[in-house]
Amino acid sequence: MPITVAAGQSSGDIAIRMISAPAFQVAGIVTDEDGRPVDNALVKLDLERMPGEPVMPSMGRSRSARSDKAGKFTINGVVNGSYILVAIAPVCCRRTMRVTSVLRVPVCLRESSRGR
Repeated sequence: MPITVAAGQSSGDIAIRMISAPAFQVAGIVTDEDGRPVDNALVKLDLERMPGEPVMPSMGRSRSARSDKAGKFTINGVVNGSYILVAIAPVCCRRTMRVTSVLRVPVCLRESSRGR
C-alpha cells in the first residue's frame, strides 16, 4: 500500500518487515581452450527470466566479478534461483552457460570467429 507524505508532514503506524533469504557463493576458474587461466575476464551471473515474466530493468538481478591472474572468480550474495552465467575475456571471446544450484563453475573460453 503506497504511503504519500508531503513536505512538513509525518506519518505513523508504519511497520517495515525485512525478509531474509539465504545467499550463496558461485566461484570458479576461467581458462582458455588450452587450459591457461584468463586474467581480467568479466564473469556475469544473470537471474534467468521466467516464461511470461515481463522484461524489467535488471536491478538486483545481476551480479558480476573479474577473474584474477589465476583465472579465479567469486560472486557472493547469490540467492537461490536459476541463472545464466556469461564469461567475457578481454579482447577474445564470450561464453554463456545456464547455472542452477552449482557452487563451483568451470568456465573455459574458446576463441570464436563470430563477432570479431
